[in-house]
Amino acid sequence: MDAGEFGAIAVLAVQLPLSSRTLKRLHPELAWDENTYILALISDQLANIAYGLGGGKGRKPKPIPRPKASKKKETKNHLDVSKVRVDELLFAPRRPSAVTVEMEGKGEQG
Repeated sequence: MDAGEFGAIAVLAVQLPLSSRTLKRLHPELAWDENTYILALISDQLANIAYGLGGGKGRKPKPIPRPKASKKKETKNHLDVSKVRVDELLFAPRRPSAVTVEMEGKGEQG
């Protein structure tokens, strides 16, 4: 793929509707539309009002679970390197290398 094809794909991706399967896969909270979220809020509020009017007796109503993005599990990558080897790599004397450095437009050895 060349840069033009990536640009065309980006333009298409930006224009996807919120109800597209691609966006729902990337953002699970888009599984519900605005109307569904509002209905869930209304239902939760009605349950809380009924609980309050009943004197707060019984179990407190639980809200309707909303779709949300899953938390990514952080995997820790541990290298099997001893502390001695790490110290050798970090604190060993460095060998000078011949690198050409361009300073003020002149090629000089540094």
